[in-house]
Amino acid sequence: MFNANIKQYLVSERISVRVITAILVFFILFYALTILSYYFLPTGFLLGKNSVIDWETSKNLFSSTLQILSYNLMSVSVIVLGNLIAFSNRNNGFIPCGYLGLGAQFATNAITLGTWSFTEAAIVAPDLLDRLLRTVDIFHHAGLWEMLGQLSIMCATARIAILKANGKEEIRKPIKEIRLRKAEMLLAAFGLCLMALGAYIESYSIIFS
Repeated sequence: MFNANIKQYLVSERISVRVITAILVFFILFYALTILSYYFLPTGFLLGKNSVIDWETSKNLFSSTLQILSYNLMSVSVIVLGNLIAFSNRNNGFIPCGYLGLGAQFATNAITLGTWSFTEAAIVAPDLLDRLLRTVDIFHHAGLWEMLGQLSIMCATARIAILKANGKEEIRKPIKEIRLRKAEMLLAAFGLCLMALGAYIESYSIIFS
């Protein structure tokens, strides 16, 4: 019942319920995986497995910000496209596939942090507490801004599915029937602003560190 309620809250007609539920679910996932990967995976576990690690950005702050934002919007595109398809949650409701993409993004970020799989890996990795505190240092690190931006866009588009599958039964509607309410459009725009801010902070850190 508890699990079913969470699924209902994630697609609630009330956008505030969607956002609050998603924040609780995905940040619990993020911090739990960060701690688990810190203890059970080797340092630098994801080094060489993430193409962005060897990606050299512009030395110009504005250009670098656009580069990072464009790269991060690729994951957002996957999430939004995933939201076009939803599967039954066995409780007369449907869960969009975009939540799987968001979960994968949060999980990757958590393992990256927990195993210190950054370019700074050559430096002595900080202890667990310092790593966790990095996530709330919003003036020097972009992770929280970017994750909140992705989460906001996910919640804003959580009810746009044009294909709903319930076992062998499918419900389809034309893509032209997709409508976002004003609150959803504002939330999506807010999410883009958060991601742009995160890209700026990350660019500034790279260029001036």
